[in-house]
Amino acid sequence: MQMENNKKTMKKTIYRILLMTIAVAAQVVSAQTIQEGRRLTRNEQFEDAEVAFNQMIAAKPKNGEAYYWAGINYLESGDTIAAAKMFNEGLLRAPKYSLNQVGKGHLMLRANKLTEAQALFTLGLKTGKKLKPTVNREIGRAYLMASEMSKAIKVRNAKLALEALKLGPEGDFEVKLLEGDALFIVNDEDKTPAVTKYIESGYINGESPIPLLREALVYQRVRNLDLAMIRVDEALQKDANFAPGYRQKAEVFADMKKRDSAVIYFKEYLKRNNNLSARRKYVNALFFNQQYNDAIMEAKELLKIKEIPTLYGVIAYAIAEKMDTSKALNKEGLEYFEKYEEKVVNPANRGLSASEKFFKGALLHRSGNRDAGWELQKQALTDTANASNRWYDLAREMNYSSRNYPRVIEIILMKYSKTKATPSLDQFFLAMSYRLSGQYSESNQIFSQILQKDTSYLKGYHYLALNWALLDPKDSTGNVEQAYLTWMGRMKDADKVTYKKDMEYAYLTLADLKSKKGAESLQLKEEKEGGFPKSKELYKKSIEYYKMAAELNPTDTSLQDQINILDKFVKDLEKRKPKKR
Repeated sequence: MQMENNKKTMKKTIYRILLMTIAVAAQVVSAQTIQEGRRLTRNEQFEDAEVAFNQMIAAKPKNGEAYYWAGINYLESGDTIAAAKMFNEGLLRAPKYSLNQVGKGHLMLRANKLTEAQALFTLGLKTGKKLKPTVNREIGRAYLMASEMSKAIKVRNAKLALEALKLGPEGDFEVKLLEGDALFIVNDEDKTPAVTKYIESGYINGESPIPLLREALVYQRVRNLDLAMIRVDEALQKDANFAPGYRQKAEVFADMKKRDSAVIYFKEYLKRNNNLSARRKYVNALFFNQQYNDAIMEAKELLKIKEIPTLYGVIAYAIAEKMDTSKALNKEGLEYFEKYEEKVVNPANRGLSASEKFFKGALLHRSGNRDAGWELQKQALTDTANASNRWYDLAREMNYSSRNYPRVIEIILMKYSKTKATPSLDQFFLAMSYRLSGQYSESNQIFSQILQKDTSYLKGYHYLALNWALLDPKDSTGNVEQAYLTWMGRMKDADKVTYKKDMEYAYLTLADLKSKKGAESLQLKEEKEGGFPKSKELYKKSIEYYKMAAELNPTDTSLQDQINILDKFVKDLEKRKPKKR
């Protein structure tokens, strides 16, 4: 009897050991499978990762971790709706796996709903002691992935990320990476702390190329492109098949303005990762490489295969960036932008970002709805923390072309309020816009500032003279004559050929002014009594200017006729003697 009981006990023990072995083996396989899915996500093979995670879920529908990383994969690929569905399904099938609460928090942050996100993070932290560090790491990731926000919100989120990451897994490769990302945002002036974290991350996982690529990204942002390229090459030495390395190398070449090399390395990226997501990134690269026609064409081809909502935005932006004034093309761009709003912006429950407002405004402007376009652009430009200096320049050029000179002045002054500087090109547009809107005194103030910096700027002297002629048609101050003579006195022989017609007009203007002053002087009592000395001098000066105009245009016989008339009149005046008192 005892022997039978011992046998039964032994069988039960063996059975339990067998079950435990199977369970451990299953956990190992699951972990390896999750790891493979995450590797594909990191390699930007989002469709392949999607297949891998779906297979895991099909095999084990209550695997909450698979739902979470599948959702992150969707977020990385830009599909917010699919990510939301995955996190919700994960909570439904595996309610105790709290990381999917963090996943939902991602979505709240993208809608800029901080309170709701933090409530979900709190729910996520209601888990076992073993998982809590991972939850904290993923909360940090969530804060950093909400990237389409104002600078102030991104800095706030980065600080919150750092708080969460302090409680992440110790010695974790990804924690160090994420801390580096957060410090890059927080420390605007000093990027050293971010680089330090990336280096620490590389010490933990010496085989991964990602820390070196992150470090290269820092050098890209601070425009140390040679060092960025060195780090990218070092990363590719660690893993020659890591597709994002080739994408980043292409981007560094693009920053170096070596566009042919950029395209070559983007094709290398596609060789290693030729799926829809890679092609989408290729479209983005074409856009950032200013190959707008190719970007539009490639994006339209991709949309025939699969609706990738962000591509509507790329097409709209590319059309806006082309600066083409065709109403039909810009209306097409506006239609694509509205699809982008419908498919990307509205589902995220957020308003338009500064850049979105600016470029939608550009499309509206060039489609003929200029006031509505300006309303959006003005909002974007007033947001000085996020407004690019280039936007002010584009808005300035659009409104100058459409002859809205008061608006050009407003734009340049808005830019000045941000940068506290007025480059020469801005000064020129400002001076011309003042001039063309009838503010000649203000125009001359700016032209004078330009000439203080560049005394060889001949046109500046010309505009000063033209403005003075409009400010003081009778030249009561003598500034008109002085300005014209200063302009012509600075000319070289080649300039005199270029400005021949303008010089003739200037001499005729001065001749006419002197004649009119002479006529006015004739009426003065003291002139009559004194024998017209001032009047004669004014008419003589007028004759000189007519002669200079006639030298420039000898075929105009009317000029010689005018000279003869004035010359005879002056001789008649000279015959008159002063009246005796």
